Formats: sequence, structure tokens, C-alpha cells
Amino acid sequence: MEGKNPGNGTDNPGNGGDNPGNGPDNPGNGGETPGSGNNQPNNGVDPTNKPGTESSSDSKAAASAILPITATDTYTILLIGIVISLAGAALIYLQKRKTGMTHS
Repeated sequence: MEGKNPGNGTDNPGNGGDNPGNGPDNPGNGGETPGSGNNQPNNGVDPTNKPGTESSSDSKAAASAILPITATDTYTILLIGIVISLAGAALIYLQKRKTGMTHS
């Protein structure tokens, strides 16, 4: 069985020096006021956008909606193979018919 050696058991765990709340981040000072609650939903429509014009967010959404080209040629190659096989079978049939070769 391959893998890491589990060690000899003498390794000590970390010292736990990372206590929560010791970082330099301080909570906000409370200077921001919450919204008034009078905002109406716009259902994703940009109210500054006039009809008939595209905003930059619309063009970005349209650009990201383009699907990548992932098609393969499998069915095309299969169709070409079938056509060639049928053409070969037809040529063999016509050649046998022309020369009068019959199997009896």
C-alpha cells in the first residue's frame, strides 16, 4: 500500500494562536442609515434605459449568452460513409447486371 507515512506520533498540534477577533478589522461605526423601504422593484429592468437602445449590461448579457461551438462531425462522417457504401453497392450491382453474371 502506497501513501504517506503517518509519522512517529511526536508531532505537536498547532498552538492555537489564531484567536477570533484579533484581526485589524473593526465593525462599522453605525454612520450608515438603512433604506426607507420605499424602493419599488424594477424586475431587472434598467429604468434609465430607453426602449430601442442597449445598455452595457444588456450587451454583456447577450455576449455571455452565446453558446460555445461544441458540435462534432460524427454524424456528417457517418452520412458520408453510408453514401459511399451505397454507391459502391450500386456499382457492384450494375457491374454484375451488365456482364450478365448470375449465381445459380
